Amino acid sequence: MTKTFMKALCVSLAFAGTVTAGAALAQAPTTPPPPQPRLDWQKSGYNVGFPAPADKRVTRDNALVYPYTGWSYQHVRELFPTRSVARGGPVSPLPSQPISLDDVTFNVMDLGGNRRPIRWAEFEAETHTDAMLVLHKGKIVYERYANGMRPESQHLLFSVTKSFVGLMAELLIHDGKLDETAKVTTYVPELAGSAWETATVRDLMDMRDGVSFDENYANPNAEIHRYALAWGWGPANMPAPKGVYEALPTLKTRFADSGGPFRYRSAATDALGWVIVRASGQSLASLVSERVWKKLGVEHDATWAIDPAGQEIAAAGLNVTARDLARLGEMLRQDGRFNGQQIIPAAVVQKIKAGGDNAAFRASNPIPARLNWSYRSQFWISHDANQSFNLFGVAGQRVYIDPKNQIVIVRFGSHPVLSNLFTAAIHDAAFGALTTKLTGR
Repeated sequence: MTKTFMKALCVSLAFAGTVTAGAALAQAPTTPPPPQPRLDWQKSGYNVGFPAPADKRVTRDNALVYPYTGWSYQHVRELFPTRSVARGGPVSPLPSQPISLDDVTFNVMDLGGNRRPIRWAEFEAETHTDAMLVLHKGKIVYERYANGMRPESQHLLFSVTKSFVGLMAELLIHDGKLDETAKVTTYVPELAGSAWETATVRDLMDMRDGVSFDENYANPNAEIHRYALAWGWGPANMPAPKGVYEALPTLKTRFADSGGPFRYRSAATDALGWVIVRASGQSLASLVSERVWKKLGVEHDATWAIDPAGQEIAAAGLNVTARDLARLGEMLRQDGRFNGQQIIPAAVVQKIKAGGDNAAFRASNPIPARLNWSYRSQFWISHDANQSFNLFGVAGQRVYIDPKNQIVIVRFGSHPVLSNLFTAAIHDAAFGALTTKLTGR
């Protein structure tokens, strides 16, 4: 089980940046696995019983292995240590004006290269959706839960967490507490002598720091094998660095100069998280709570998985409910304004939405549909006519924000194929068809 777990964990990291190809895409599946049933952990008996049957018991050894993931993604607090991201104040309303999506159909490409029509419900089933929530003009028009989820259920965000971290960095820059042009060693001198020492804060935010980080799990000497265990997301008896702060200084080589091409690597976000806590004097959980979570009027505390040294896993550790994540998305759609108040400065959101360097992004060999995209402050910016931007996490975690058409889509999933490249086309088609329905075009 240990080898199976490690492969799953390393794949999850390798495909965290799922809209680019690059070195990671060489590992992406070119054909799907055998059809996997849509999960329902309660009906299937995963972690059900006192105790659950041995073959249905979810532990830290199998937590990232399908089908145990159907349960683990919703119960991280019961498997790994976490820190609370406190809410506060009255709950902000999310008005509801539900509509049916039964008439939403669109075409997708089958394995033989032929186009076939698909209904919205079939799309949700085929992509192993755990939750789907759609806001239009600030109202919930669609909300559905599956695989044992409920409105109050938390779900692991994986790399959607990165966008929270990038947002905190931008807020500190706006406040004058963080200098984006400064070398990372200004804030974290422990990184002197490592490959990070020539990178600026902005390089980390846009993943253009040039630090080599091999996430190819097939390579037994890849950094990912040791680094992944630094999160503490593996068997407890395996030797590993005691947290990411111990692991990050061990990265010594570079693939490019700082400020060069974009390449998505989870370690860069963990390094950025270290910079942020040093600049702010606060933990990431405390900072997100103070700057966003308490002000949004969310319904529930969030939780943030912490590593063996007690530091938040900046790259992948947040767990939230769908409605609370929708509140964040709606706030970003409205340039930082939500529930009648300015939660964060409009200039911060506008700076993110403006996007990054497209030439640097293209150097990572993105898929054809996203050649015009960029990566800015840990967000994926489309530069399309709708000014849309995205927050992505493996196994189907997505937040899609369309300012022009006033749409926010929150989706949680437990897809057996971790790479979001595997379902990129069907999501693009589905969200396009949904936009057409909502706008009446």
